[in-house]
Amino acid sequence: CAPLAATNGGDNGTGFGVEIRRARIFAQGTLYKRFLFKVGYEFGGTRAGGNAVELKDIYMGMKKVGPLGTVRIGHMKEDFSLEEMTSSKYLVFMERGLPAVFNPVRNWGINAYNTFLDGRLRYALGGYRQTNESGFGFGGSNTTSYHITGRLTGLPYWEDGGKKLIHLGLNYSHQFTSSGGATALRYRERPEAHLALRYVNTGRLSAVPVDAVDLFTTEFAANWNSLAFQSEWQAALLDRRGADDVLLWGIYGQAGWFITGEHRNYTQKYANFGRTQLNSTFDPRAGTWGAFEIAARVSYLDLNDRDIRGGRLFDVTAGVNWYLWPNVRIMANYIHSILMNRAAGTSPGKGDGDVFQTRFQFDF
Repeated sequence: CAPLAATNGGDNGTGFGVEIRRARIFAQGTLYKRFLFKVGYEFGGTRAGGNAVELKDIYMGMKKVGPLGTVRIGHMKEDFSLEEMTSSKYLVFMERGLPAVFNPVRNWGINAYNTFLDGRLRYALGGYRQTNESGFGFGGSNTTSYHITGRLTGLPYWEDGGKKLIHLGLNYSHQFTSSGGATALRYRERPEAHLALRYVNTGRLSAVPVDAVDLFTTEFAANWNSLAFQSEWQAALLDRRGADDVLLWGIYGQAGWFITGEHRNYTQKYANFGRTQLNSTFDPRAGTWGAFEIAARVSYLDLNDRDIRGGRLFDVTAGVNWYLWPNVRIMANYIHSILMNRAAGTSPGKGDGDVFQTRFQFDF
């Protein structure tokens, strides 16, 4: 990876680097046809080169609980955002789009989800207690945050087992925040390259405490045989104590094309995208080379409103994916990033950046 050769001067992460982005091991299963469990740990992804082990998923649950469907309790992802609920193993690009900064990701809690109308309609609803990246959360009323998160998705158009589809979704999360000081709320994001620095950053919002946050996301996705489109608009409305509310937001849109004829595989149970089924695998002796996908994305993030000057970031990304086998692929992304309107005196300030990065991925 060559993260962000920036034009605004200073030490902005210009250079070359490598990392183990993700190295995970997990166990999951179902007992007695109804009791489910998952335990997963992360051993990679520490940008500073540490050896921290993070708890990713550890939950148990029950299937077929009446109209509730499946009920789970433990440390898991909050059901929020199509791109977030699509596993990193199956993303079109190496990193999620810029608006993913608002996603609540994994926390301790209880949730339920179910599908109706032959999988054409799905709901998910849960309550969570915010934790750190290792799944730990403890403290008094001034350091806690509780979330109520819901997601409603539908398939108004579905043909050929998902080769042709339209997906629509609405997400909402109310976050009861009461943190301050070193634990105060903040939003910060890299330019879709994990080795790069965080180029937009609100800093800790402790000068004017935030009492609550309302998160909103709209989802759109469509398959038309080998063509795939996806877009989300995401926003965070901050309810500040004794001050005007603040709206921070972002949007992305992407398109991809399997030039070898495959299509993105939609999973109705979770309303997300899963593993791509290949028409042929890598076997040069037989004259087959796997599958090839090309894609492009634009994304924008605005962390400026009123007195909050976190910055604005605009990315244009091009990607190529080579699937040798269904669980082995090589990825290459080029990102042109434009940083705008960062607060005066902060580093980095303004400028353009360019990233070329590759990934070799095996999953099981």
